Amino acid sequence: MDLSWMMPVITTVGVVVLLILGILALFKAFYRKVDQGQALIVNDLSPTPKVYFTGAMVLPVIHRSETMKISVITLELNRTGKEG
Repeated sequence: MDLSWMMPVITTVGVVVLLILGILALFKAFYRKVDQGQALIVNDLSPTPKVYFTGAMVLPVIHRSETMKISVITLELNRTGKEG
């Protein structure tokens, strides 16, 4: 029985598995999540920034990201006397 056809198949399957694992590792490394009450602002090459409320892919050198607090903030002012 000739099994010479098996080596290219095993090599191809191995390359495909490594490629999938590499893509998943890149996704894990560059995906940024934001907490509730925050927004992720991603500046890419387009003229308008993109806003995400859960998370997004942020690629180094291509994207610049900032987080913005969007929760309600309560300010209490005491104004008495001349400032009232």
